[in-house]
Amino acid sequence: MSDPGKFAAFLRRLRQDNTMLPIGGGLSVSWLELHAIIVFVCCAICSCCAISSYVFGSASLYPAKPASTSTPRPTRTATAAHTPTQTLTQSPATTSTPPPTVPTVPSVLATPTQPPPTATPPPPQPTPTLPPEPTSTPTHTPTPTQTPEPTATITPTPTATTTNTPQIGTSTLTNTPQPTDTPTPTPIPSDMHVAYVEYNPPGPDLDGEYVLIENQGGGSQDMTGWTLSDDNFNTYFFPVGFILDGEASVHVWTKGGDDTAADLYWGRSDAVWGNQDTAILRDNAATVIDSLSW
Repeated sequence: MSDPGKFAAFLRRLRQDNTMLPIGGGLSVSWLELHAIIVFVCCAICSCCAISSYVFGSASLYPAKPASTSTPRPTRTATAAHTPTQTLTQSPATTSTPPPTVPTVPSVLATPTQPPPTATPPPPQPTPTLPPEPTSTPTHTPTPTQTPEPTATITPTPTATTTNTPQIGTSTLTNTPQPTDTPTPTPIPSDMHVAYVEYNPPGPDLDGEYVLIENQGGGSQDMTGWTLSDDNFNTYFFPVGFILDGEASVHVWTKGGDDTAADLYWGRSDAVWGNQDTAILRDNAATVIDSLSW
């Protein structure tokens, strides 16, 4: 069969040659199909045998475990009444070697005839311990009777809120007479002045409103914490670290913008200075340095 053509012709002959099977009136099947069916049936039988041997073979391993667990049970019951100390030491030995545990059982069975009355006293001991335990439970029940304590805390809370409200009104009244003292402290620093206020500019007031602050002295002035306010207590705070050089001036604009050495911006959305108002300049100690009224 070294020639492939001859082997192919041989396979064709096997496929063309039919045999009659005794099934019904006679089933015509080729030899090649018959061999394929026989091989498939043999493979199926072998697979079923392998699966059944695996299932029943693995299941045969489990019965060994219950045999070992049943042996330590008689050893515990027999030795507990006579010698409890020996049972604790022999418990690990019984698992490894079950045969020596068997002769110990008959030797103990003859002895327990004498100590049966000793097993009777333990039951009366747990009975007196149970009644005192429920007696402790009713003692804790009266503790929730102290709940009316929060009622006393609710009453003082409204009193504290009412007392604080008039204090806020009194503090505002004490600040109102401060503008009356403006003319007296003006000569203390004579070189810082409110030079000009543009309160009614052409066009929108917000875009053109500003206050001109001048340093008419020769030295620079640190204006950190200084304020500029009007009669209605609208207050502008000079930025931290702002220094006005000598013989220099700065515009304080009401609108928003980026601060520079010559222009500072309040950042408001509405106008501040009215037709009859006062611009008051104070230092970081709230002392009136200068004011300008119109």
